[in-house]
Order: sequence, then structure tokens, then C-alpha cells
Amino acid sequence: MRFATIVSYAALFLVLLSRDPVFVAVAQELGQQTPSQSDIDRLQGNWLLVSAERNGKRIERSNAKPFILTVSDHVLASNRFPDNRYKYRLDTSRKPWQIDKFLPVLKKWQFGIYEIKQNRLRLCWASSDKPRPDAFVTTVGDSRLLQEFRKHSDRD
Repeated sequence: MRFATIVSYAALFLVLLSRDPVFVAVAQELGQQTPSQSDIDRLQGNWLLVSAERNGKRIERSNAKPFILTVSDHVLASNRFPDNRYKYRLDTSRKPWQIDKFLPVLKKWQFGIYEIKQNRLRLCWASSDKPRPDAFVTTVGDSRLLQEFRKHSDRD
């Protein structure tokens, strides 16, 4: 079989697959999980805190103003602490993907991991004197903070 014929069959196969809704859904889900330079773009914007956990215990949300994380140009900020702005860096070459934020008062980096799936963002932070988390869990005494956010819009 000639190379041009094989290429034609492969192209036809891909066109047929692209019309299959299951294939499209799986491809989109994989696309959301694949680390790339576009993570910075995907992180940009406002994220509404949905749940949080520390030391294996859920942190109850108050009825006060919702916590919104704002990500822009390598800076993390929140509506609760508008004067605190943290420089951050990403490393998608490791699993789970890594995020670090610089704590200017302590003059050190805080280590974390992150995951983005569709409109959800999960962050797990070690306390400033502990090693990076290796999973999105907290247990008694580990001083980790696990946060789950959803993309926030002005309609919320």
C-alpha cells in the first residue's frame, strides 16, 4: 500500500471519529487535563471558593462575603485580603502539576499542587515550612489547605 493511500485512510478515519460524540467528549476531557503553556491563560480570571479543608476537616463557609481568588499575570489576589498579592509560578512537567506562591512577609515560597478540569480549579497548599503535597488530600496534623474553586462570572 502506498504512503499517500495510508495517509488518506488515516485522515478519513479521523474525520469519522471527530463526528462521534463519545470520542469528542473524551478528547475534550483529555484536553482539559493535558499540561501546557495555556495553563496560565486558563487560570486567568476570578474563581469562587466552593469548598475548603484543613487538617482533614472541612472548613465551614460563613454567610459573609464569598471568597473570590483572582489570578492575573503571575499574581494571586483575593477579595477578602485585597492588600495581599502573591507572585506565583507553575510547573506542569511534574504530576501532580505544581504551583508555588511567594510569601513576601516570610520571604519564602509556599509549595502547592493544582488541577484544572473544565471550570473547576483545585489547589492544595503545604504550610510554609512543609514539603509540597503529593495528593489532593488533607489529614490531621499535616497543616495542608485543600481548596476547590469554580470559575466565577459576574452573574454569580
